[in-house]
Amino acid sequence: MTSLQTASAYSPNTTLVGSLMSRRLSINSQTTSAIGIFDSGVGGLAVLRAIRELLPSEDLIYVADTRFAPYGHRPPEYVVERSVAIAGFLTSLGVKAMVVACNTA
Repeated sequence: MTSLQTASAYSPNTTLVGSLMSRRLSINSQTTSAIGIFDSGVGGLAVLRAIRELLPSEDLIYVADTRFAPYGHRPPEYVVERSVAIAGFLTSLGVKAMVVACNTA
């Protein structure tokens, strides 16, 4: 998965963001006021699909923190640090709601 791509398998208004790196991401202005969803990997895609089915007209941004996954064996402080970083990233994009799809976080 590239750093940023639109996943037509989910719908044109779903943005998938791969591993969070210190890159400047350019996200289409249509994704503002989106619902942000994050997971440490790709397991949260089932949550993404369920949200897409329930709210088909909502813009969604999915973050898979694959560079730092899995979280399961990490200390709690690490999980909190990564979760806060991703939440901050999604907040900076102007999401109107956030779903934590990661069982560890």
